[in-house]
Amino acid sequence: MKLLLKRLLWLSGVFHLEHWLRNRRTLTVAMFHRVLPQGSEAWQHAEQEYAVGLDEFEFCLRFFKCHYNVVSLEQVRRAAQGDGTLPDKALLISFDDGWQDNVDHAQPLLAKHGLRATLFVNVDAVRQQGLRWWQDALVEVAHARPDALATLSPAGDFYSAAQVMLEKPLDERCDVLAPWLGYQPQTRQMLDEAGLAALDRKVWDIGSHGLTHVPMTYAPNLDAELDGSARQLGQWCGGHVTALAFPHGRYTSDIVKRARETTYQLVFSSDARLNRSEAVTAASVLGRIHIPSAAMRDESQGLCARTLALFLWRRQIMATAQS
Repeated sequence: MKLLLKRLLWLSGVFHLEHWLRNRRTLTVAMFHRVLPQGSEAWQHAEQEYAVGLDEFEFCLRFFKCHYNVVSLEQVRRAAQGDGTLPDKALLISFDDGWQDNVDHAQPLLAKHGLRATLFVNVDAVRQQGLRWWQDALVEVAHARPDALATLSPAGDFYSAAQVMLEKPLDERCDVLAPWLGYQPQTRQMLDEAGLAALDRKVWDIGSHGLTHVPMTYAPNLDAELDGSARQLGQWCGGHVTALAFPHGRYTSDIVKRARETTYQLVFSSDARLNRSEAVTAASVLGRIHIPSAAMRDESQGLCARTLALFLWRRQIMATAQS
């Protein structure tokens, strides 16, 4: 009965009206990580919570075009600085980390639909040699061999192991993890410097995702994570980097203050909420909504606009409650 009621409300247009009334003057920031062909080897070994299929990503793009006004990072920056206003039902598409599949699979679909997105790039993911990103390797160890974390660090948890790994040279970290790994990609997982320089700038805006991808609340050198990452990305991409997304969503008010004192005019969290348009200012920390496969799939219908609408609608309720 509950499922039937939801479907009836969707078909009747009640949710569309609710979306318009509650969501008209908000900025939604959609957060993705990986876009991969379902069934591929890379898909099978990806962290499933943070991967969407090609059909799923294109479904999201069609949904966004139908129900939102997709904006660029520059439009958001100008609004935050008081130099412009956001359209009703604004939405920004964002990606984290700097995965090569963002270019291989997401970029053609974004270009096909005439949409821009922001790529928050981690500097060490670009710098690291070899095919596999060491943090992806550590995630595999944490999931498949959690007992190994006790070998890697006295505390025996993921973040403690990551801290120990950070003390080792960047290109030796995967070697340390090799005894517990069962997968080696056939091609490089992350963008390299050449790939970053060759990004289609009609599609992508660039922001920082820190230097090492360590949570900034754990960072031994916060200045390097903030200013160092922006300067390096600026050199690679030939521009001034003015936006930051906090790795792992971790931040404090002091870290936000220091970010603003360096170069950043926009800072993004992983707090799953919408942003009131009038609250998008130079002082705001913008929330982002991670959109997993489950957010757009109905068990009986497959890809389902109603399911995705309900997922985002619940975030509208959260935004209203917090305002």
